[in-house]
Amino acid sequence: MTNKQADTWFTKTTLLLSFMLPVMTATTIAPALPAIEKNFASVENVEVLVRLILTIPSIFVALGSPLAGIIIDRQPRKPFLIFTLVIFGLAGISGLFLDSLQLILVGRGLLGLSVAGVITVNTTLIADYYQDNTRAKLLGLKASVLAIASVIFTILTGFLVDINWRLPFISYLVSFLLIPLVVVFLPEVEKSSSSPSKINHLDTFEFPIKNIFITYSIVLLNQIVYFFILLNLPFYLQKVVSSGGITSGLFLGIFNITMAIASISYGWIKKGVSFIKIYAFGFLCLGIGYILIILSNDLIILGLAIAGMGRGLIMPNTNVYLAYAAPFHLRGFLLGGLVTSAFLGNFISVFINQFLVEINGIENTFLFTGIFMLVCFGITLVFSRFNQSSL
Repeated sequence: MTNKQADTWFTKTTLLLSFMLPVMTATTIAPALPAIEKNFASVENVEVLVRLILTIPSIFVALGSPLAGIIIDRQPRKPFLIFTLVIFGLAGISGLFLDSLQLILVGRGLLGLSVAGVITVNTTLIADYYQDNTRAKLLGLKASVLAIASVIFTILTGFLVDINWRLPFISYLVSFLLIPLVVVFLPEVEKSSSSPSKINHLDTFEFPIKNIFITYSIVLLNQIVYFFILLNLPFYLQKVVSSGGITSGLFLGIFNITMAIASISYGWIKKGVSFIKIYAFGFLCLGIGYILIILSNDLIILGLAIAGMGRGLIMPNTNVYLAYAAPFHLRGFLLGGLVTSAFLGNFISVFINQFLVEINGIENTFLFTGIFMLVCFGITLVFSRFNQSSL
């Protein structure tokens, strides 16, 4: 059954548009990193601090998501979503005015807390409102919206960065445009209206702790690997093709376009295919893509396209699995845990990346990551052969 009040084009569009916001925490700023580093060149440890601008929201998302999940399991979802949209806009635009790198990082932390609320509430509302194929399609479209938004914002901010590195921060004001849509088109959820969810075609289903751990671990790993692209590609392109912000934005846009295509196709691909096999194919694409990026300048675009396809399948796969499996009374908490895993991966990626780059350089970091993804591909193939659970 589907919530009839929510079964409208306006409600679905509002939910999907809201998913543009979380992706802005990273993609909006990524093309600006070299320019920001140059502007604050006199600051001690500027190399690490500038990369933290990209990733520090993630630790606050990771910390805030379980709390957001607990709140929305006990309180109405809609007012909390409106509150987080306001904080998102105010915290996001702060980088346009602040002259201290440390204060910019504080604003980015507040941005992360607001993102924790936005993602957790939105994903939970989709699980509340919709069932079966409608839910799977929307969660697949959610991932594609993230990818399409990444394309738009990385290309747009690539142009803005070449004018002034502060201008991309203006884009965060878009959250205020979404508030009227949330007020008008999102119905509040009655707890009694939700029926227990099923996964695949099983008549009964007990949520396995093992599969929670596996799902969260895959999300964590996927985000670490993804952020290696955002953290390194602008600098790598600057080195090998002497690119500026526009080129970095366009190349990142290619990655996100194929990610969007794969996510849109997820609902069709998922029919008759297990979750773990989709993970395996995603890892294979990531492994091949990352290796191609550093093999030749002529293969960078192809590598980004293939890697984007892999990420575009992994993202909706995790959301659909937990949305189907989580009972209503734990749905906010479990989906909040999914967000925590993703953004914890974002945050720790900067330290793992810095360690790998300092030892091996950017090229070998991409190579190592690609090989590791191929190893994960092999492990998931073996797991799918012997695992008989719902995963």
